Amino acid sequence: MFLSEILMKENVVASINQNIDKLLYFIPELKCMMGFHEKESNYNLDLWNRTLLSLFNSEDDLDVRLVILLRDIGKPFSYSTRMGKDLKDHAKVSAKMSYDILKRFDFSEVYIQKIVYLIGQHNKKIENRFIIENIELARKLYEVQCSDDLPYNPNYFPKRKRYLFGVKEKIKREEIRSFY
Repeated sequence: MFLSEILMKENVVASINQNIDKLLYFIPELKCMMGFHEKESNYNLDLWNRTLLSLFNSEDDLDVRLVILLRDIGKPFSYSTRMGKDLKDHAKVSAKMSYDILKRFDFSEVYIQKIVYLIGQHNKKIENRFIIENIELARKLYEVQCSDDLPYNPNYFPKRKRYLFGVKEKIKREEIRSFY
């Protein structure tokens, strides 16, 4: 499966850039992310370059990289230039679009549901209850959110850093608790 091969290269950004024509052929929705800027945003880059920077900063985990690649794919379709903000929850739009995209690649239904769930949750706070109920998914969601830090506007970064540090500590505590 070529998508997995592209995303699991050590230099994932170079791999994407070398295979961009093939990637856009199978996932034409990615074109809408290229050059897409939000007016009122905590980011300094366009949506596509933020995605690439997040992928560059990510762990070698296919689940995490698929979520990062597709998490904001619905943003251009849920954004109003007139209002300058999301009109709908872009995570829901991205999850729906990602379901259809992942079906094209013949991923199993169980796997697609996991990735779509993570995409739907990617911009939500990771609550204690979620960490306790499903530490594996909480850890993946944490990795997605950590990879998303680099493109943030430096003025917003300290808040994110405190939040993510707190989540990391909660995950560590739960891992220790569940070990005993």
